[in-house]
Amino acid sequence: MAAFIVATGILMWIWTSASRSAVGALLPVAAGPARSGWLALAVAIGGSLLVAMAQLLLPASVLSQGWSRETLQAAQQGALAVVLVLGGVGLWLGHLALSPAMTRPAVRAAKRRP
Repeated sequence: MAAFIVATGILMWIWTSASRSAVGALLPVAAGPARSGWLALAVAIGGSLLVAMAQLLLPASVLSQGWSRETLQAAQQGALAVVLVLGGVGLWLGHLALSPAMTRPAVRAAKRRP
């Protein structure tokens, strides 16, 4: 069960990183909030696909053979929790990366002061 949850976490982290790279490459001139919105949409689509996979495909999978009903439900809930947490962290880091206008003026203003 733990291996499935860790694998789901790794897949979600890879998806958020790939989404951040794709949004940054496809929308280089868009405003930061617009890119963050597209990033949120991409992360939500990937996260929902991972959760759907855990809910629909895991019960009939070879991975869950011999698991009790409680273990299967715990794995599904753990996958949902991991997807939500890593999706939120990925969104936050992606927002910071895709909206450099929020952080750079403050840094520039601090450097100008004697």
